Parts: sequence; C-alpha cells; structure tokens
Amino acid sequence: RYSRKWATQKTLGFNRNASKLVSAFLEARLLVSELNPEGDEVVTLAHESLFRHWPRLDEWLDTNRSLLAIRNQLDEQVKRWHVAKFDPDMLLNAGKPLEDGKSLLASALTLHPEVSEFIKASTKRANRNRHLRIAAFIALFMVTVVALNASYSASKSKDVAERSLAKSQDLIEFLIGDLHGQLERLGRLD
Repeated sequence: RYSRKWATQKTLGFNRNASKLVSAFLEARLLVSELNPEGDEVVTLAHESLFRHWPRLDEWLDTNRSLLAIRNQLDEQVKRWHVAKFDPDMLLNAGKPLEDGKSLLASALTLHPEVSEFIKASTKRANRNRHLRIAAFIALFMVTVVALNASYSASKSKDVAERSLAKSQDLIEFLIGDLHGQLERLGRLD
C-alpha cells in the first residue's frame, strides 16, 4: 500500500521535534540515512516491511492518508510555484483545493514553512478575490438601482409630457373651434 519515500534532512530540520524524532529513529535503526546524488543527507524507512509490521505506523498512515496525499501534492505545487517565481496564478484555487490546503494547515502534520506560506498566500488571494466579487456585485446592484430609478423617472416624465401634450392639443382644438365660431359670426370664413 505504501512505499518508501526519501526526505532530505534539511527539510526535516526546520522543525526541532521532527529532528529529534528522526534522530531517535535513526538510532533505533527504523530509519536509514545516506547521501543522495546531489550530496544532501536523506532519510527513509529502513525497510518497507515496517509498513506491514508496525501497527502504530500503519494506523497513523491510515488516519492521515488523505492529509498525506494532500501534503505530497502541495509539495509539488510549491516547487512549481517557486520555479514560476511566486506567480499568483500558481496558487491554490478557491474551493476544494484551498479547503484541502486549509485542512492540512490546521492538522497536526508537520509542514515545511514554504507549504504553509503557499497555503496562506492562496487563502489571502482567495479572500481578496471574494472581496472583489462582492464589491463588483454591489457596484452592479447600485448601477441597476440607478438605472431602474432613471427608467422610472423617464417613464414618469413621459407620462407628464403626454398629459401636457394632450392638454395642449385640447386647448388648440378649443381655440380653433372658438376662432372658427367667431369668424363665422363675422362672416369672414372665406
């Protein structure tokens, strides 16, 4: 189910408790240490049979399986983020990826500070984007309210103008009728 994975001592050394634990496991020969091709000291389990015959390790791995998978995935994403010179587009997206990162941050698992920084930067960007979406929604809502108000005012003005036009037309018809009547009495309708 599980396979050995090498970890560099310097990635473990950022946490004093992890360093003590690694040293104790090295002394007990549960872990082995050697130099990798780059010359860095690396450690791993002494033998894969420990996954099967060490009940506490097996229980811990089962309990933390999803968090370990998330941590492994984030380790790779952090590497890509560093290669991309901290490009914000490389951060975790809101939703499940960010929620997974937050759950990992809240867990008891030891994380490299760069992973914590990555998750915090992702959270900060997601919060900023959420605030921008809210501001855009509020702005759109306000523009809609102003447009509806302007439309209502224009409709009212149109109604007033139509009533004024109708009154004006009635007045003109009355005046023409009255003028016609007066001219007819005077006999000047030629």
